[in-house]
Amino acid sequence: GAWLLLLNAHACPTAVIGLLEQLNAKEHVLRGNDVTFRLLLAMPSAAVGRLHPNVLQQCVQVALGPAHSVRAHAVAA
Repeated sequence: GAWLLLLNAHACPTAVIGLLEQLNAKEHVLRGNDVTFRLLLAMPSAAVGRLHPNVLQQCVQVALGPAHSVRAHAVAA
């Protein structure tokens, strides 16, 4: 299937909503046994609140952070 990555998706929330409406109209793309399309929204975790709740309900949220260094663990201990 196809994948689309939108970087800084928080900067254009109305465009994200419009894109999801178009994708939802094509049920064969997002529904059924063989999903043929993935939409990835990349943004800082602090900006997630800028997206409409309906958008967030359709998403699987994954948070990625920088790896902690050994020095940071030593200081915390």
